Amino acid sequence: MSAPSSPLLEATTRDVEPRRQFDHFCDALCDVYLGIRPEREVSPGFDADVLAFTWGDLVLSRMRAPGHDALRDRRGISARPDDALFLNFSSTSPSMVERGGEATAVPAATPVLLDNSEPFRLRFDASRRFHLYSLRVPRDAVGHGLDATSVAEINERMRHTLLGRQITLQTRLMTAEFDGGRTEIAGAMAVVVAALFRTLCAPDQESTPGRFAQYSATAGTHLGQPAFGVRDLAAIHGVSTRTVQAVFAAEGETVTEWMLRARLEWARDRLSDPTWAGRSIEQIVHACGWGDASGFHRAFRARFGRTPASFRPPSAAAR
Repeated sequence: MSAPSSPLLEATTRDVEPRRQFDHFCDALCDVYLGIRPEREVSPGFDADVLAFTWGDLVLSRMRAPGHDALRDRRGISARPDDALFLNFSSTSPSMVERGGEATAVPAATPVLLDNSEPFRLRFDASRRFHLYSLRVPRDAVGHGLDATSVAEINERMRHTLLGRQITLQTRLMTAEFDGGRTEIAGAMAVVVAALFRTLCAPDQESTPGRFAQYSATAGTHLGQPAFGVRDLAAIHGVSTRTVQAVFAAEGETVTEWMLRARLEWARDRLSDPTWAGRSIEQIVHACGWGDASGFHRAFRARFGRTPASFRPPSAAAR
């Protein structure tokens, strides 16, 4: 997946006089955090910055700010209707989420789902700064209706299931790539996190299609590891290799065939991506989980009927 050429949102209060910093910060958030109103608990200055990129219908944002509350109330819902879902994550700062008269502590490094169609209050410690990452996911990406009870159940599964731990791990890696300025990689990982999240939200995770979505999403996060295979996939999900093989067979492929196709398509996308123009074909081959370059070339031609070099953009072909 290609990274966007410019961020959807990039704002800082550092160049604003202290007495206007908080209002400037609130104005900057409007287009991404619809109807969510920050509440200041520090004064007079408010040293903060926000950065957000979009990939298709996903938005990944990072907020660095002094601790404060953020409120989504009925007035905000009425003024700025929005039914998006936010998957929030802070690697270092615990928080408190208040919904429906109940308060839930969210430990640091734990993703939490917030439904922007319902009121909530998000609290961070006012005595310290925090880094908050939010993956904005459209509601229809979940594929079925959500209510307050199901959101609470999803957050429980986030904490206590193997799939939830996988989402936590991938979210941590995604935010590290984002912080490192590698937005193309962060965007690809955001798609994976959203796919895993969709599976976590599925009402029937034990159906064969549901399991295939879950297993294939996990396999997709390990394409860059040449040795990763069916045994590793089974171990991650705590099932037998026979179970994994049966789920893939129901979709008409073996695990090996699925990973071969996925790696080839991943390599094809990177070969044609201008942001990878500075990498050699061999570097891209190895980045996509191939240990044998000659075997890759044969498989690539068999799959696409063309050589890898023919997919390279002009800037790379001229090197």
